[in-house]
Amino acid sequence: MQLLAYGHEGGNKNKVWSVMDVPSLEHMAGMMNKPEIIKMREKAGAITKTQKMIKLVE
Repeated sequence: MQLLAYGHEGGNKNKVWSVMDVPSLEHMAGMMNKPEIIKMREKAGAITKTQKMIKLVE
């Protein structure tokens, strides 16, 4: 996985966007559902229950 870009909406630091290059959505979901990753993200302030993943296309 490679992080390509990240940032938040103007005037709303609570809604963060990130763009990542991943092999597949299934791979990403598998990583994001690992208990150690969830714990690390929550410790950093992420609200994992509100996260969404989408696939971008050209």
